[in-house]
Amino acid sequence: MDHGLSKRAATALVGGAAGISYWVLHILAETAALPERVTLGLAGIAAAFFLGLLTLAGPLGLGRAALRVAGVALVAGLLLVAYSLRWSEAGDAILYGSPFFAYLAVVLIPLPFCIAGRNDAALFEQSWNIVLRYVVALLFTGLFWAMIYLSDALLGIVGIDWIGDLMNERFVSSVLFGGVFGLAVAVADEVTGRTTPLLALRLLRLLIPVVLVVLVIFIAALLLRGLSGAFGQLSTAGTLLGICIVIATLVSAAVERDDAHAETRRSMRWSARALAALLPVPAVLALWATGLRVAEYGWTPQRVAAVMLAGAAVAYGAVYLAAQARRDWSGAIRRGNRWLALMLLGMAVLWQTPLLDAQRISARDQAARMAAGEEVGARRSPFNRWGRAGEAVLPEQAGPKAEPRTLQDSIAIRPQEEAAAGARLLAGLAPDMRQRWTDLCGTAQPEDPPECVLVVGTFLPEEPGEQGLLVFFADASSRGLILRDGHTQEVTVDIFVPRHGAKVRSFHEDIRKLLDEGLDFAPEPRNALRLGGRLITLSP
Repeated sequence: MDHGLSKRAATALVGGAAGISYWVLHILAETAALPERVTLGLAGIAAAFFLGLLTLAGPLGLGRAALRVAGVALVAGLLLVAYSLRWSEAGDAILYGSPFFAYLAVVLIPLPFCIAGRNDAALFEQSWNIVLRYVVALLFTGLFWAMIYLSDALLGIVGIDWIGDLMNERFVSSVLFGGVFGLAVAVADEVTGRTTPLLALRLLRLLIPVVLVVLVIFIAALLLRGLSGAFGQLSTAGTLLGICIVIATLVSAAVERDDAHAETRRSMRWSARALAALLPVPAVLALWATGLRVAEYGWTPQRVAAVMLAGAAVAYGAVYLAAQARRDWSGAIRRGNRWLALMLLGMAVLWQTPLLDAQRISARDQAARMAAGEEVGARRSPFNRWGRAGEAVLPEQAGPKAEPRTLQDSIAIRPQEEAAAGARLLAGLAPDMRQRWTDLCGTAQPEDPPECVLVVGTFLPEEPGEQGLLVFFADASSRGLILRDGHTQEVTVDIFVPRHGAKVRSFHEDIRKLLDEGLDFAPEPRNALRLGGRLITLSP
């Protein structure tokens, strides 16, 4: 067999094995055949191992790749289990802790180092090749599944439905997905192994002057208008962090792997250098905006993560600014990127260890603020979502005679004259949905304001039965509810601003006003709830 074909077949088999492992782990989880944390650890190890193996198989071969990725997979799986220990049940760590970004960082950042070692040029090339390889593989896998569904639909016209029946079997779909994805990775590796990511880098470089102009205008406006209250919002910090990521990506694309491949046009090089020098501005502003939020409302796990990310952005800005003093500024940035990547890896590891327990930090801080009578973001903190640390402080907040609210008591129904319709919507919830919303909305005490609001209205005129929008104040998460045949179903919620550039208030602020003000529905093909500058609709 041709070497290329045998390599494709081997990688497809690895992908198929990954699919089988997913199928087995799914059965173990459903049947509770193993302790929950053991299953979680095995899933973390298996996912990391097969992801790394598919990544490294092309450059290193399957044997060497398996040896190098085994250690990474073991560490990633054990860290995931260690992180889950913050909750009484491992499933709550996935539901409330969202460990996937830190987990993926632990898995993915070491992979280029497994191939290239400490060679900066090779690290740059392998990092970009890995990204392009997976983009191509995901696109091909998506096209394959689209072809499968279209084929099933076409044959269904003539009464042949065996493709759909086959795909409904979890084992078949899992193995097929893994095999096709592995094959796509092998083919993509053949292409990226013979070429450089030149096209992607050149396209990115075209954005450098655009981003530079926008950043200069932002800084000039900031100097003229001064700092406003907008910098105390996490959404502002998120925007600034996004700009920092864009700048670091564009500057790295300009300096490339070495001077021989770097951007040669003088205007573009100076633009990239200016971007690198200005990176500390949005980075420091992001850290400051997050700090304002923490000072006003205290710590939450999201704010701990935001401070860490903003700190990382400041580190990038400091390295990029310091590089300007070097004659070989582009080489200094390349070397700095290697150490900064290792810093991000260390932060991802630290996030999952007891050395940095964001839930414990948040629970203790918010409990102390409550004990001191301070305002906590105009709402009770969701301690029950913060694992053992949150559960430990809940009795202190509840008091000896406090009784937990029922779901109906925890939800304010608006308009008040629709209370009966809202009660029917809540009564029709399936047990698992009822339990989920009870966990979210039932943490407040009787003397506290409600944690959730249910807006009852005719969002979908063509749909019979009661309809409503259920919103959880703590994170503004929402679900649409429709009562059908006595059973309440969840539907998609769409939120959009109809006018470009329209000024809107904080979503929390607008939602809170629903408790005191009347409702305003806009006549659309689907009736839309006017909320500040937003329109909110439900999708059937």
